[in-house]
Amino acid sequence: MKKLLFYLVLLPTITFAQQVYQIHEVQQKAAPSGGDAYLEQFINANMQVPFESTVKGVNGRVYLKGIIEPNGHISHVEVARGLNPLCDQEAVRVISMYNAWKPAEQNGLKVRQAIIVPVTFKTGPLNTYDSTQTALIGYFDSKNAPTTDPKKYEYRSITPVDARGYVKGDVIYEERSGKKWNKVGTATFFRERFWYKPALAGSDSVQAIRIGARDENGASHATELVQHSNGQLLAYTEFGAFSRATLEKTYDLQGMVRSAKISGDSVNSYIRWFANGQIASIWDETTRTPPNVELITLINSWDSTGNQQLREGQGYWKSFNITPQGKWFLEQGAVSRGLKQGKWIGKWADSTVYYEEVYESGILKNGFAIEDGQRVEYETAKSNPQFKGGVKEMYKFLGMNIKFPSLASRARVSGQVRISFTVCEDGSVCDYKVEQGLGFGTEDEAMRAVKMMSGHWEPGTMRGKPVRVRCQVPINFQSI
Repeated sequence: MKKLLFYLVLLPTITFAQQVYQIHEVQQKAAPSGGDAYLEQFINANMQVPFESTVKGVNGRVYLKGIIEPNGHISHVEVARGLNPLCDQEAVRVISMYNAWKPAEQNGLKVRQAIIVPVTFKTGPLNTYDSTQTALIGYFDSKNAPTTDPKKYEYRSITPVDARGYVKGDVIYEERSGKKWNKVGTATFFRERFWYKPALAGSDSVQAIRIGARDENGASHATELVQHSNGQLLAYTEFGAFSRATLEKTYDLQGMVRSAKISGDSVNSYIRWFANGQIASIWDETTRTPPNVELITLINSWDSTGNQQLREGQGYWKSFNITPQGKWFLEQGAVSRGLKQGKWIGKWADSTVYYEEVYESGILKNGFAIEDGQRVEYETAKSNPQFKGGVKEMYKFLGMNIKFPSLASRARVSGQVRISFTVCEDGSVCDYKVEQGLGFGTEDEAMRAVKMMSGHWEPGTMRGKPVRVRCQVPINFQSI
């Protein structure tokens, strides 16, 4: 009988641990792809300062150490010198997401390099926070303007908040009567589940929760959030005076900000980032009212490795965009003085052509789009909904139907109320909301008049097809 002999051969396992260089040991040091200013912008956009630190006020830095790998990613992120446990944890979270580094080089090779990254936290004490009520309390004068002078207190708002500083209950408004405060209004807290599509091309919709507080006219009275069912932040909208949205952010499923919109009086600024944290594009949108049309100025754009393609309005633009129906596409073309120039092409995710357009100094000369197998030619890429008869007829209609509220008249209130609504593909109108208010009954009156406009609109179009378009109508109230 033959015996089978088994031989166990032990081979030594060798791990090649690539050397980690210090910053003074490399010929070319590691650096953010877009430059230090854009790393700082990324940090500021993504930083969620712990509410506990915000309440007390915080002013300091967390110093992190890590290793920039040859592929431009950062690894082994740790606290080198901390500030407090909550800020330390947040600093590590943010820097760990930023993987848009130009790696260090030594003798022509990309090498690992140790790095120190400072992350600054700076906020003044949150004087509006009342720990006894776990609420933010704001005071206003007789014209509803914020004030810190107790002698001018006429109204106040009470916003209950959770441990993160986000609204958790009804926002209550009160009016002072002698030494007492009487309730005069409520913005109802809501927490609703829905399906949400994250800010990332190709992502499927996820179950999410929308949180906020709105009044009967749909005006928002607290920061609104969209959270994944696992608690991850997906969208964030901050509101300023008179319920006006001032900052909007969208996040991907990894918790990184992918887009931000900063709203001004007449100019909205937009920023987008790639999945590695590299800044992708910056542009402005100027709204002319009337007519309610937008002028797009393309400013800067980069590829995902940090190579700048468009600089101060000159060069080439290449960026993802999204249709009103929620479909992502890639568009690209030349830019001169911030305006589209020459041939522009849009392609779907599968690289098939969505549209081709020819521009001259930002003005479309001709174009065609292919969608659902149909080719449509057009001479206007986008047209906004129009009130039948034009802008003059719209304001004539409003002027005939708006009545100055007696309460606002007595308070000598002057200013602007903005009502938004959606004009659908068939010209019908829905989803009314107060975007900016003045109080004293002005929002109710503006909303009543705008709702009377239903049935008086022609729908907007996008590349030759009717689409749903969100519109705003500004209504001025002038006290005499």
